[in-house]
Amino acid sequence: MRKVTLSIVTAFVLFNGCEKIVFKDPTVTDKAPPTVTLTDPTNTATGITLNKTINITFSEEMDPATITSSTITLMQGTTPVAAIVSYTGTIATLTLTSNLSPNKAYTGTVTTGAKDVAGNTMASNYTFSFTIGTALDLAPPTVVSTSPASNATGVATSQVVGITFNEAMTSASITTSAFTLKNGNTAVAGTVTYSGTTATFTPSTALAAGTVYTASMSTGAKDVAGNMMMSAMTWNFTTAGTPGLSFATDVIPVLNMCESCHRHGWSSSSNASTYYNNLVSRGYVKPSSYTSSTIYSKLQNGHPGTGYISKANTDKIINWMIQGSLNN
Repeated sequence: MRKVTLSIVTAFVLFNGCEKIVFKDPTVTDKAPPTVTLTDPTNTATGITLNKTINITFSEEMDPATITSSTITLMQGTTPVAAIVSYTGTIATLTLTSNLSPNKAYTGTVTTGAKDVAGNTMASNYTFSFTIGTALDLAPPTVVSTSPASNATGVATSQVVGITFNEAMTSASITTSAFTLKNGNTAVAGTVTYSGTTATFTPSTALAAGTVYTASMSTGAKDVAGNMMMSAMTWNFTTAGTPGLSFATDVIPVLNMCESCHRHGWSSSSNASTYYNNLVSRGYVKPSSYTSSTIYSKLQNGHPGTGYISKANTDKIINWMIQGSLNN
């Protein structure tokens, strides 16, 4: 038997007797051409405002160097329309240098010069058309809802903060400078994303228990016509739990009350760390998923009964779990 060593450069086929052997280059993964999944305005839309900003959403991340005024154009008949082309995320934006003409039809085109980050080109030109009305969009965007709601209490420490607008916004204006979260005067680190009409702020770490937070969206947020919010939107919410609960001083005394009656077998100890490790090793406490902890399940189901252990004491255990089930 001969030993054959192959250097794989690209996909090819060898025939060995009756067998067909196919070798593929494992480094070649993305060969699919990008597509346009959404336009704003949509195809054949009518009554579009004169100062409308045009948005084009692709199926995947594109090569920004190929998203230009040469590959994305807007025409009124055979006349080109001047616009500034920008790109962020998967969305290309055409910002007009002057208002469009009322009651005129316009055609947008994305050419095959547009490429994804793997270098794949559009399979064919994509076109869409729309008709302008007679009005300018001068209305400022407004906030429809927030999550959590203003003055909400008992909010989970893992909460992602959201704000929903009444219309599409310019994604480039929804930033960590515009959308902030603070504990008093201390800014909370996190990431901001925008999709549809909703912006979200995801904290980098869990929020503190029993703490008031202030979320704010500044007037730097703009709709796709460039209108700014008339005033900043600010709202407060309070996270669940009692801050600063200690396993050694707050939780152990309550668990000892439980153990004195039921003898659960979690091997309590006068040493707090040993006590904690016994609870964790037996699944009574699961720091990574407190809702699946045996103790949490028992307390949430109404155990141990009315009158023996107060709600304040059982709440201590639950709040300690919400805060991370720390060995403190």
